[in-house]
Amino acid sequence: MAEDAIGGNSAKELKSVIERVEALIVERKSINEDIKEILDEAAEKNGFNKKVIRKVIARRAVARFIRQQEDSTIEAYEGIVNTDED
Repeated sequence: MAEDAIGGNSAKELKSVIERVEALIVERKSINEDIKEILDEAAEKNGFNKKVIRKVIARRAVARFIRQQEDSTIEAYEGIVNTDED
C-alpha cells in the first residue's frame, strides 16, 4: 500500500535510507559506550575528571578564534559579576 503511494524505486530508496540511518544509530550507541568506558577508565586509574575531559574535547572541536571570543566574553561577564560582589 505505502509502496504504491511512493512508487517502486522511491520506496526502495526510502527503505535503504532508513536502514542506513538505523545502522548508524546502532554504531553510534556502540561508539558512545566505548567513549564512556575510556572516560571511566581515565577517572578510575588516573583520577581525571570526566566532565572536564568532555569539555576539553568539545572546546578542541571549536575553532580557536571562536574559543578566544567565548573566553573574552566569559572573562568580561565574570568581571562584571565579581565587581558586584565587592
